[in-house]
Amino acid sequence: MSSSFSRSGSGSPGDPGVVMAGLVAQLGQVVGQLAELTAEGAWSQVPSVALSELVGAVHVALDRGEALATVATGVLEGSGVLAVEGFVSAKRWLQTVCGHSAGQAGA
Repeated sequence: MSSSFSRSGSGSPGDPGVVMAGLVAQLGQVVGQLAELTAEGAWSQVPSVALSELVGAVHVALDRGEALATVATGVLEGSGVLAVEGFVSAKRWLQTVCGHSAGQAGA
């Protein structure tokens, strides 16, 4: 999912929205790289002394990411943008745009 915000030229480089768009893009790239390494079996090549720490760090990062996504979704829902885009609810948006199941979207 690319950001129309960053492509539209909205905001200046120090603008929090521009910074957020850049960081979200970087996050997507990092997660994509980690997914590729995982698919190649890289976890089994991590030294056992580091494995617990790395797996724990992934869980902590994902938990923080989930919290960020929850807050962002709440802001999106309260903004009125979803109605303008034709969605009746944030749940429906999560299902349609993000590919969440009904259970995930309703959690």
